[in-house]
Amino acid sequence: MEQTLEGGRVAYWVGTSWKMNKTLAEATDFARALARFVPGFDDRIQPFVIPPFTAVREVKKALASRRVKVGAQNMHWADAG
Repeated sequence: MEQTLEGGRVAYWVGTSWKMNKTLAEATDFARALARFVPGFDDRIQPFVIPPFTAVREVKKALASRRVKVGAQNMHWADAG
């Protein structure tokens, strides 16, 4: 996704939605790994992740000192998807 900023600069939103495909431990591990890379991102990149609802709190904690946006999803009755 692209966003125009003040002065005509363009920011790019780059991220991923995991739906129901990571456990709490997997999501937290991924967020910690991502946190190590974010400082090297160009400032025009707005990273985001949308983890399973059950992992939002821990993922947000793991990314608290970074500029990664954390989104949320609704729940579903399936085991994965």
